[in-house]
Amino acid sequence: SHHHIYMNVTRNNDTTKRVPCHCKNSKCLKLYCECFASKLYCEGCNCEGCENNIDNEDIVTDTIASHISRNPNAFQQQHQQQQQQQQHHHHDPFSLPEGTPSTTST
Repeated sequence: SHHHIYMNVTRNNDTTKRVPCHCKNSKCLKLYCECFASKLYCEGCNCEGCENNIDNEDIVTDTIASHISRNPNAFQQQHQQQQQQQQHHHHDPFSLPEGTPSTTST
């Protein structure tokens, strides 16, 4: 069964603390958008021109799929980075340059 890539979006009763994003140019469809990287729709964020919402579900799903096709671990990596960031609030804009071979665990 081919399940939807996008996680079920929980509305307002989400127990995890959401960090609102402040994206301005990426439409929240880039991995440095915290919401998109967590596969969550933006909700109550401070972003501009956001397309990461339920109205653009098709766009968002396609964008996630294209990120994954280029880098199968894109979202796992981002999630690990976020967990590390939460310990020390140091925002590191993508340290890996594009096309860096990622080590895949088999």
